[in-house]
Amino acid sequence: MKKNKLNIALIILIIIVAFLVILELTTGLVSKGFNSLKHSFFRLVGIESKEGNSTGNINNYGYITEDNKYLYYMCPVENGKYVGIAKVNKKDLTGPQTILVKGTWELTSVNSYGDYIYFVTLSQNEVDENDEKADEVDNKIHRVSKSGDQKDEILNDNEFHNYDYKMTVIGGKIYYIGEDECIWYMDLNGKNKKKLNNNKTGFEAISDKYILYNLPKMKDGEELPVSYIMDRNGKNQREINGDKIYTPVIYNNYIFYLTEDRYIHRVGVDGKNDIMLSDSKAYNLNVSDDGVFYLDYVYSSDNEIEALAIYRMDFDGKNNKKIYELKESTNSVCLLKDWVFFIDSDEDSMYMDIVSPDGKQHINLITLDFADYYYLEDLLEERKNEIAEGEENSSGEDTNNQVENNNVSNEVQN
Repeated sequence: MKKNKLNIALIILIIIVAFLVILELTTGLVSKGFNSLKHSFFRLVGIESKEGNSTGNINNYGYITEDNKYLYYMCPVENGKYVGIAKVNKKDLTGPQTILVKGTWELTSVNSYGDYIYFVTLSQNEVDENDEKADEVDNKIHRVSKSGDQKDEILNDNEFHNYDYKMTVIGGKIYYIGEDECIWYMDLNGKNKKKLNNNKTGFEAISDKYILYNLPKMKDGEELPVSYIMDRNGKNQREINGDKIYTPVIYNNYIFYLTEDRYIHRVGVDGKNDIMLSDSKAYNLNVSDDGVFYLDYVYSSDNEIEALAIYRMDFDGKNNKKIYELKESTNSVCLLKDWVFFIDSDEDSMYMDIVSPDGKQHINLITLDFADYYYLEDLLEERKNEIAEGEENSSGEDTNNQVENNNVSNEVQN
């Protein structure tokens, strides 16, 4: 009798497994359901399951990231004299901020991985304007310890495509666009640099499974860019939908993107089931567990633009509503586990703020008063004068080296 019951249970199990396999192969619902359950579980127990930063955040300059305990974000230091990375405890967001690193550069693509924060800096080089091959931008990939007790390390010193700011840390590797415009990756310590492809495509987005990129293709007798997707190992390249997509965000088994006319669409990673989610024109698209977020204008009854605002809708385009109206504008909408991060400004100040996904809570992280702003041009002129005075006095102090290294400070400030 027990043997018969065991056989029946085994047959039922086989039938269930076979059904799930068929369901996954035909609809993909099993993996979608598992991913949704996984995100819900991690969110419930307070664990952030992502590593590095999300594809949507990197496309929005990646100014902020997080781990289980802290937020880490790009911020002005000493009234804008420097740009740095601050960390603040998620349980006390208006509490003391610790500056992990600072310098006189632009800073993007902040990634959290293990005990380190990885980021990109960009500085302008003085070059001959007639030299077409001149490297106008000095961009580097750095890492700094989250504790702030180790020196800032440069992992990639300008072996980077000019003007590019995108860098993603995922799967124990750092992905970036090389000088040759191809996709490269390296170890977390900056060693073992390897080229992933030879197409000179760069990338538009990288997730744990996929890489999106654009490649020219002849269409109707004209060479036009078309968007492609491939596995993260560089294999299985294929077109997404036969067109170029804009500001793509990979979320679960979908790609959310904007068309050339700035309408929000969603398509499967297999290129199927492409649908339009909204007939409103959108800007700065981003996606997280809390839904689809984007920028759009607020119009008056006379159809005049009144303001720019952050909007949110469900993954199927439903429940589309405004969550926060900006004072002026923003170039970045980054999403965290519990917050939406953005930069805003008015005539007097620049603000770095977060708002809850439903728009009910709002916190100001940093305010920079323009009246006290320390202009970079003044800083550079001041440095040149210091160098000239140092040479004239023959003091022996290597001030020139301080300028070349962008005066990076690794001092931890509270």
